Amino acid sequence: MAKLDIKSKKGCMWDLVSLGEVMLRLDPGDARISTARHFRAWEGGGEYNVARGLRRCFRMDTAVVTALADNPVGRLVEDLILQGAVSQKYIRWVPSDGVGRTVRNGLNFTERGFGLRAPLGCSDRGHTAISQLKPGEIDWEQVFRKDALVSHRRNLLCAFGHCSARRSGGNGGREADRRQCFL
Repeated sequence: MAKLDIKSKKGCMWDLVSLGEVMLRLDPGDARISTARHFRAWEGGGEYNVARGLRRCFRMDTAVVTALADNPVGRLVEDLILQGAVSQKYIRWVPSDGVGRTVRNGLNFTERGFGLRAPLGCSDRGHTAISQLKPGEIDWEQVFRKDALVSHRRNLLCAFGHCSARRSGGNGGREADRRQCFL
């Protein structure tokens, strides 16, 4: 079995850096999505949830690499991330056209399951900011040179757009490997 060499935390700013979409999660409470008239707003996304959980439960230093449209919904997600105490140092803000034709923030509607009724989720991810990342828009050298002890991402990012994996995760993955960070 190969030996696993782990960098020391001493030289790293973050215990974990997550790469992935952070969406606005809308929760209808006890109601169904299709009949609800009120929703509670949360932030969420698989990779971000790991960073937030490690920060809130174990007081680990965490950050998220993502992109958000610079509009009121993006700023709401920013505020929710701030409440979760996850660093926003690597968030890329994308100018909004005001109507969502060119860039948007992801929305996720999630209703609870009860008894035999399974939970239901419905995501709206068209034209999201993170799906449009291009090479060079995230400074992977900075993220992994000294900042990250561990990096977390999932392959779902590859499905966001025809170039998303190459544009964001691909470069970051190679840089993480070079810097001995885990993915």
